[in-house]
Amino acid sequence: SPPVISIDTETISLKDRTCIGIGIALNPREAVYFPILPDESRYLDLCWELLSRPSVKAFCNALYDLYAMTEYRADGEQGGGAWLDAIVQEARLPSWLGHGRLADISTMSHIQALSSRTLADMSRAYAGFKIDTIEDILPERQNMLDLETAEVARKCMDDCLATYRVYDKMGGPAWWSADFHTWSYEPNWYDGCDPLEPTSYTVTQAMKDCYQVDMKLTPLLMRMSRRGIALRADLVEDWYRRTSEARLQMEDICLDEGFNPASPQQVGIGLASRGNILPFTKSKRQLATGESILSQLTDPLAVTVLKFREYSTLKNNFLEPWMGFDKERVAHILARVYNHYRMDLSTARLSAYDFHLQNIPERIREIFAPDTGLWTDFDLSQIELRLFAYITKDPAMLQAYADGIDIHVITQEALWPGTDPKDKQMRRRAKVFNFAKIFYGTIRSLAGYTKLPEEICRTHNNTWKATYPVAEQWMKDQEEGEEWIENL
Repeated sequence: SPPVISIDTETISLKDRTCIGIGIALNPREAVYFPILPDESRYLDLCWELLSRPSVKAFCNALYDLYAMTEYRADGEQGGGAWLDAIVQEARLPSWLGHGRLADISTMSHIQALSSRTLADMSRAYAGFKIDTIEDILPERQNMLDLETAEVARKCMDDCLATYRVYDKMGGPAWWSADFHTWSYEPNWYDGCDPLEPTSYTVTQAMKDCYQVDMKLTPLLMRMSRRGIALRADLVEDWYRRTSEARLQMEDICLDEGFNPASPQQVGIGLASRGNILPFTKSKRQLATGESILSQLTDPLAVTVLKFREYSTLKNNFLEPWMGFDKERVAHILARVYNHYRMDLSTARLSAYDFHLQNIPERIREIFAPDTGLWTDFDLSQIELRLFAYITKDPAMLQAYADGIDIHVITQEALWPGTDPKDKQMRRRAKVFNFAKIFYGTIRSLAGYTKLPEEICRTHNNTWKATYPVAEQWMKDQEEGEEWIENL
């Protein structure tokens, strides 16, 4: 068994993640491809055997490839071995997803803030190995099944070899060691390189800590996806009915005024004809009707449009899919709903798709049912403010946290003396000031979030600065200091 193998999957498309083949690189120069569609390889059992061995498995965007493989196995694969565990509902994932056996060069690149982050760019820049991208080989409006199997195999194996070489170049196994390490590369002048990019990088212990946490979270995210969350069928149906009726009511009001609320262009013309002043979009082709603009209008019809959009989002993004309508519009309400997670390749932020369950509107959360009968929730209370107080050494903030006093109450009393700390609206405004200020929120943004006039926000802004003078001075020093920023 080789100590390290790199893996890549080919799927029909980025939207259709049906696995059509799996590639495995055994070393920097040898790779094999196991087709699944259109014709399944008779040696596919060897693929599962390789994957079940205790080698380090290196990926580029591990979550995507792992989803493709585990879902293929769960959808009817008949073989045995360690991968049979993926068939169970909660996906007791293969044992090799444990400590130190999973590697992801995409995560490595984000943690190091490399200028080259896609596989093709990293392979060309750091390993001197040029590979094709999807755009290079796939005609527009076609998918991978439209290509010859040999062409798909070549691309998949090239991707595996590129992943292996980049993993090796970045010091692969050293990412789990206790000490820092440095890796370097020769600039690829032939295929083009950035002359300003460093030719060596040091991976600190803090970087390794972040990387190891991400790798340990990957199996957890997959288990969450496979387990899903239960729905209360009666509440799904009730919310769908009420939301549909409310949406139709808002739509009728707008239609009576002569415009379709689903058309931004008609909304802009309709509101402007009533005397509302709206800015143009960047294209200058129509009036802007975004939420931040409509929410500042005093016209009740603007509120109607916003309500229509809110109900449309609830219905179309959540309730309609959960109702499970067939072609005859007969409902088959889902018992459970599932989603997938992915690491955004440009920002490294965690996002969800099919379904998006990361930002469920609070008003419909009663639809979900806990499997154990009891919900448990936790929150890192004011983590950004606590870090900010520690970094800036502001005495007022530090004293508040040392004494266990709610810092939002302190801000509320400073900005609106004598108001009730239990007043939800005033507390929300105090929270807006605290969190917006530490992220350099402008007077305009403060006014937008608090719904207060800019002049009043300017006065409160000065009061906030006087309440936390050391923090304010620290931010000013950062703004007027060096021409770069550092991550905390």
